[in-house]
Amino acid sequence: MLVLSRKQDSSIHIGRDVKVTILGIRGNQVKVGVEAPSTTPVWRDEVPSRVQDQADTELQEPAVAEPSGKPAFRVLLVEDDLGHAKLICRILRECPLARPVEVSAARTGEFALESLGMNGGRNLMHPVVPFDLILLDLHLPRMSGLDLLLKIRTDPYSYLTPVVFLTCAEDDETAAKCLDAGANAFVSKSGNPGVFRASVNRIADFWGHENRVPRKSFCPA
Repeated sequence: MLVLSRKQDSSIHIGRDVKVTILGIRGNQVKVGVEAPSTTPVWRDEVPSRVQDQADTELQEPAVAEPSGKPAFRVLLVEDDLGHAKLICRILRECPLARPVEVSAARTGEFALESLGMNGGRNLMHPVVPFDLILLDLHLPRMSGLDLLLKIRTDPYSYLTPVVFLTCAEDDETAAKCLDAGANAFVSKSGNPGVFRASVNRIADFWGHENRVPRKSFCPA
């Protein structure tokens, strides 16, 4: 995540060719300008306003297909950027899978651990249904995505769950570090939005087949 100072005329560079500058601030609205070569694709996506009471709670935005009688394809999305989370949920909702898609979104690693039942939440009265896929941002508050991945890979119940990084990082060194830690794939959110959408669709199509990962509720022995 790139952060601009909340001062007019402050700016950041994205790579060598793109510059983002704050042109003005009025209340909670910030006007920004983007300088980029004519050959560089630039798109705009409005980020919804955040509700204070929901800022530190789990975002639940189910992406559900028509009922088919088949078990749902359960996805855990760990993403602290609400705009990115809604975009990814929308892409998953539009994936042409043969079974329903259910997406649970967590803004922090701590919430993700809670969703996975890795914080002492597993018990006989409330078994945790496993996820079929985890989509994980790399830069999260407090606990990084890489640290969360390492916890998942050492958990006796979740270690087989496929984990795919969706991140703005795109250098080979970071990708190699994530793959070495046990990630199944690494996808950059930077660049052409159509390419990113196609990547998410391919991931969902590959892992969305039934019985791709063994399924059973998490209960203590």
